[in-house]
Amino acid sequence: MSVLNTFVAFDLETTGLDPEVAEIIEIGAVKVEEGEVAGEFDHLVRPSGSIPPSITRLTGISDDDVRGSPELSQALSSFREFIGEYPLVSYNAPFDLAFLRRHPGFHNVRPVWDCLELARCVLPRLINHRLRTLIRFLRIGEDQSHRALNDARGLALAFLRLIDTLMDKDLATVQEMLRIAQGTGSSLEYILREVTGSLIRRVPRTKIRARETDVSYLRELFNVEGLAVSSSDLSSEGKLPERIDVDLICSIFAEQGVLSRCLKGYEKRDQQLVMARVVAETFNNSQWLVVEAGTGTGKSLAYLVPAIYWSVNNRSRVVVSTNTKNLQEQLFYKDLPELARILAIPFGSTLLKGRSNYICLNKWYTALSQVETAFSDDERRAAVAVLTWLEETTTGDIAENNGLRGFRNATLWGKICAESNYCLGQRCKYHNRCFVTKVRKAALKSHIVVVNHSLLFSDLASENAVLADYEHLILDEAHNVEKVATQYLGRQMDVWRIRTLVRSLYSKELAETGMLVTIRQLLTDSEVDQLMLESSLSRIRMLIEISKAAWQEGQELFRNLTKEVRDYFGDNSTPRSQKIRYKKEEGVFKLIHGGLENYLHLLERLGSEVYEFCMWLKGLPDGTFRMQEELTTSLEGRYMDCQEICDDFAFLLAAEDDDYVYWVELPAREESFDTRLCAAPIDVSPLLSSRLYSRLKTIVFTSATITVGGDFSYFTSRLGIDPGCNGRVKLLALGSPFDYKKQSLLCIPSWVPPPGSPLFQSSIDEIIQNLTGKIRKGALVLFTSYAMLNESYSSLKDFADTEGIALLGQGLDGSRSNIMTQFIEEPGSVLFGTESFWEGVDLPGEALEVLVIVKLPFAVPTEPIVAARIERLEQQGVNPFYNYSLPEAVIKLRQGFGRLIRNRTDRGVVVILDNRVLTRDYGAVFMNSLPGKHAVFRSADEMVKGILEWFDLET
Repeated sequence: MSVLNTFVAFDLETTGLDPEVAEIIEIGAVKVEEGEVAGEFDHLVRPSGSIPPSITRLTGISDDDVRGSPELSQALSSFREFIGEYPLVSYNAPFDLAFLRRHPGFHNVRPVWDCLELARCVLPRLINHRLRTLIRFLRIGEDQSHRALNDARGLALAFLRLIDTLMDKDLATVQEMLRIAQGTGSSLEYILREVTGSLIRRVPRTKIRARETDVSYLRELFNVEGLAVSSSDLSSEGKLPERIDVDLICSIFAEQGVLSRCLKGYEKRDQQLVMARVVAETFNNSQWLVVEAGTGTGKSLAYLVPAIYWSVNNRSRVVVSTNTKNLQEQLFYKDLPELARILAIPFGSTLLKGRSNYICLNKWYTALSQVETAFSDDERRAAVAVLTWLEETTTGDIAENNGLRGFRNATLWGKICAESNYCLGQRCKYHNRCFVTKVRKAALKSHIVVVNHSLLFSDLASENAVLADYEHLILDEAHNVEKVATQYLGRQMDVWRIRTLVRSLYSKELAETGMLVTIRQLLTDSEVDQLMLESSLSRIRMLIEISKAAWQEGQELFRNLTKEVRDYFGDNSTPRSQKIRYKKEEGVFKLIHGGLENYLHLLERLGSEVYEFCMWLKGLPDGTFRMQEELTTSLEGRYMDCQEICDDFAFLLAAEDDDYVYWVELPAREESFDTRLCAAPIDVSPLLSSRLYSRLKTIVFTSATITVGGDFSYFTSRLGIDPGCNGRVKLLALGSPFDYKKQSLLCIPSWVPPPGSPLFQSSIDEIIQNLTGKIRKGALVLFTSYAMLNESYSSLKDFADTEGIALLGQGLDGSRSNIMTQFIEEPGSVLFGTESFWEGVDLPGEALEVLVIVKLPFAVPTEPIVAARIERLEQQGVNPFYNYSLPEAVIKLRQGFGRLIRNRTDRGVVVILDNRVLTRDYGAVFMNSLPGKHAVFRSADEMVKGILEWFDLET
């Protein structure tokens, strides 16, 4: 009997995720013999408690359905009989086993082969590894309801198809997969051994199954597109710029222009045409442009078209930076390919990311040659997904590899990703295949280079080590520039940086791993003379002891640091991590100052000893031991890491630079010592001026939310842009092509108590219940804090379950992507979100028709960066509320409002539950910044009636 084609695939439906409290309500299984379905098992189970409404919505199984069903013990006995001696196949085996092993007869259940782990390793590029996605990718039948037997059927066929995929691989690859997984306790090991044996014996297939797949469920595999020219061709030094034809640019966007003729669904928009013309003029005149382009303008095409023409005509790169991954991928994988197809001008583009996003082939193959000492067992299980991905990838970009991400093993990626402190350059044997080198060379030869703000500003911090020189920059989602610049021009320190450094040198779990262990093994296996070997082993033993001390004392230091900060500032613990500002004169670290100094000396000693060992290794004759140069270079990188940690630690503890704000982030859990020291510039504008603006000819800042009440002054002042700079800076506000007066209604309930009232929480819960219960449309409720979100969720969960409404809470019902998917797939769902849901969320159509904004999104004034900026403005004699707090809140409110209307056919209502928009003088600033019409209601019944009538009227 071979698990490759004879097994029982099974699935469980349960009342929840926690086996301590949840119960099994259905068991479904499919028996497969020699690749053919030989039997099925399907039993509903009567639980001791009620089935939660959310589970009924998901599975369709209700209390009535299970009322006459057998109890679990009887169902499991029948299931055990059905299984017989067959091996088991499950999807996410740890979950299913956690339920089964709680019951007699399954305490020592035979090993269960995990199809999820297999899918992650065989198909690492799936957009996600949910069973439903795998079934759709493999085109196995039609989508069925979420029931145990349906899932077991899909699982059985998916497992057979994955085995077929493995059998199609060459023997060497499968043997290498087995070598990596061997001895890790992974179910993959047994499967791979069976496949290897079959390939060696050339066992004939019992059945040839269809190979049809849906490639739309795979991640993209390119980061360079279009025409590549030589880097010398993209140098405009000493040449007068060639102006682009503004009329030509405008004709592209005209009624009968090329976009209208060739781009499906394109409609001429006056705002887009105006923006394209002004962007073209900005390039021609080497100006700066700040342009607010309302939602639906089509701003990406409006800046890409003139940027392409300018770059091609002038052989000068244009860098386009975005804040979100979604927009970055839209530009590169959708907009630019469409323009390449449509425009009568060949051009090249590159999607460029930071170095650590790419795998380093040298580090990978060096580690792979000593896999037992380089990786822990968990890392080796995840490494199988890297091996198979490397057979497919042309980019080396980890974003493609959802298989690896599914293993949640960040330490593995840290050991094999590219890094600036470890690079042999042209001396590397993999230089010609290096993913970083290839993409950077492509970026130097491309007309358009797409990056994100994180790379842009981390590159500034490293003096343009990645992007090299460029003169033309477009910043989309520009309202986030200050925030991202603040983050990447600052510093931080936590215990995990120390852990990463130490584990790369030495770690001992079930076995010893790390660079020092690998070097020790290779030196021992070499032909180096005994005296030199003993000397080297002595050095390695000393380094191992120092490394162990650095980790042990580092943990103790951060425990003491956490306690000291808590004691100094008092017990103000909150459900979420707490940020506390500190200043040099406060002496926060006084009691542990000696320990801090001693620990810095220990880190400096570790760095010094690593450096000395590197020099000793460099003094050895070439070829003394295998991978000598690679490992020496890698060790040198750890020395540089150690130096950076010491520098950052010293900077953060001294807290002497008055242009920075310093704070401690305490962990939420009392027992945790995951404390972080941070520093950030109070004002980024001087840094932007000196490091960025000074070398640029053209900059375009654009976003849908830049102005406050139509005024650009807040944005320009925060980023150090001088609108009066000899006419070089242009400001342009473009409205949206959407008809907000028809498509949206803004509702203000006047009877709600103010946010500071003790009655506010209960009042908003009552209103949310009323709205969601009576209007029955997809609703997004935006909160400004997790505390209030959790309170409302707890208050309304029973009501939602009783009413059959899917209530989804951020941080409560799964990952952000999972609850977004569920929200879209279940009509009438209600989603409670906070910070990350205020922007970058696109929910068009009926998925979202009611948007509730609980409070005006003022930043917390005690947040360290906010407090420092308020303090700095007060020192300058400037009112911080009207010149910082208020405009920040207005822009964030506009971002939240923008979640509702995403296209011309969308319609819906926005309800703001904060009556300060009516009662405070600054309320008019908020109201004047929002489009469309608004209505004030005096009671809940009046508001619900008004909303229902508005929807009926619009229908």
